[in-house]
Amino acid sequence: YTNAPINVYSSDEGIIATAIVPGFSSEDIEVTVEDNLLYIKGKLKKDEREGFEMIRGEIGEKDFSRKLELPFAVDSEKVEAKFNFGILTIKLPKQESSKPKKVQVKVES
Repeated sequence: YTNAPINVYSSDEGIIATAIVPGFSSEDIEVTVEDNLLYIKGKLKKDEREGFEMIRGEIGEKDFSRKLELPFAVDSEKVEAKFNFGILTIKLPKQESSKPKKVQVKVES
């Protein structure tokens, strides 16, 4: 389980990325933003039951790591990550300097 499937959406305001990471909790996931790169990592330890011996093991340790290059610089101070029912949602707002700016055209006479 090396890759978590991800959808990435972009607008003038920023990016929203969603990743499906079943079986993980928010404590198992690390989100980092550096320059225009988004890193998502997760590590899930092996499920062990005290007093029981495993006789069949199909669910082992799960690790995943994703690195995404973002199309513009984001405001890393305002990045938000939420986790609900195995879906990680990350909001990455654009830096003000990256947002489109309208320039008023003045008429000279």
